[in-house]
Amino acid sequence: MAGFWELPEPAHAPQARLGRSYGTFRHTITHHHYTFEVMAARWTPGAGDFAWFAPAELSKIPLSTTARKALTLIL
Repeated sequence: MAGFWELPEPAHAPQARLGRSYGTFRHTITHHHYTFEVMAARWTPGAGDFAWFAPAELSKIPLSTTARKALTLIL
C-alpha cells in the first residue's frame, strides 16, 4: 500500500537466513483469504527502501494491517 511501511518478504531478502517461526495469522481482503507466517531472519539489507525502527517508534509510522498483525506475534 502506497505510503505504508511493510515488513520484508522472502522475495525482498533472498540471501536471508531464516530462523524460528513466531507463528501464523490469517488476513482476509474481500473474498481472498491469506495465511502469513512470521519468521526471524538474519540479513544485512543493501541499498533500497529499507529502514529500521525501534519498537517505540512503530505507533508513529503508517503500517499496513498485515504488518501490525505480524508485529503482535513478536513484540
